[in-house]
Amino acid sequence: MNLQQLRNKELSLNELQIDSLVSLLGKGCIQSTKGRLRSILTYSFSSLPSKWYWERLEVSEVGNCNAKYCAGQDYTSEIASIRNNILGK
Repeated sequence: MNLQQLRNKELSLNELQIDSLVSLLGKGCIQSTKGRLRSILTYSFSSLPSKWYWERLEVSEVGNCNAKYCAGQDYTSEIASIRNNILGK
């Protein structure tokens, strides 16, 4: 299920989904950045503005809750852009 569908249903992310998203979006980042991502996804997910990337981020609802991203052009820069948008940079 993509994150836009979760937001439309006004559902929150569970702990495994958050862990998976932090791992995906925070890869190569320092611990404080990962902590900020975790906090925002835990407490402010539903209040984040609608953006293009919510439809491209997918996380499973059951099982291992792997997060995936379907890149348009440049995976690395798109992940960095998503991370910066979530962090308000």
